[in-house]
Amino acid sequence: MYLTKRSHHAVTVMLDVMLHSQNETFVRLSDIAQRHPISVSYLELLFTFLVKASLVKGERGPRGGYKLGRSPNEIPVAEIIRTVDRQMNLEQCANDDCQHSLCISNALWESLGAEIESYLSNVTLADLAIKKI
Repeated sequence: MYLTKRSHHAVTVMLDVMLHSQNETFVRLSDIAQRHPISVSYLELLFTFLVKASLVKGERGPRGGYKLGRSPNEIPVAEIIRTVDRQMNLEQCANDDCQHSLCISNALWESLGAEIESYLSNVTLADLAIKKI
């Protein structure tokens, strides 16, 4: 499966926010950057997507930062990935001049992609936190 680093980072930071924003406190990007090898400027880009999708809420000011926009039980991993990457791509052929509609293995990759999408749609942040996967 082809998942970008952006997808991996987005899931990681969403878990970080969930774990560190207890009791309605906000998590600062600088704190996330210290816990993970991700620059603050890159985190700002990721959080732009996450806020727009209402996956997180932002608050400005000295006590500001980010917290989840919904309950962890209501945030599937697939939604996080689609928010930052728009699609999970398995149908990318190794052959640059492939005629996709004629590719004999295309049905396999489409089917596998649908299975992975379905699986990730049923795994929530809460599941990841309690390792219920």
